[in-house]
Amino acid sequence: MFEEEEFSEACLLKLSPYSHMMNPIENLWSSLKAKVKSLLRERLAAFMGVPPEGSTREEFRMSYLEHVASQSMDGTIFVLSCELIWFRS
Repeated sequence: MFEEEEFSEACLLKLSPYSHMMNPIENLWSSLKAKVKSLLRERLAAFMGVPPEGSTREEFRMSYLEHVASQSMDGTIFVLSCELIWFRS
């Protein structure tokens, strides 16, 4: 595989299979997605409603989703594996 001279001393390391259980950011995203889904469920009428004048339905829904995601993160501390991963006040 490494036939060039510059790789003569190289050693190929094999990585272990990926595990989402060993990656704390996966738990963060899971928690955030659950909060966003919960807020969207509570506010389904507003999300599915008529967009304001001057914006398309897609633009309105995208901005509403960004707003809900921002609300989901505000004031939340995620502590995973005894490490502070995210804080936003």
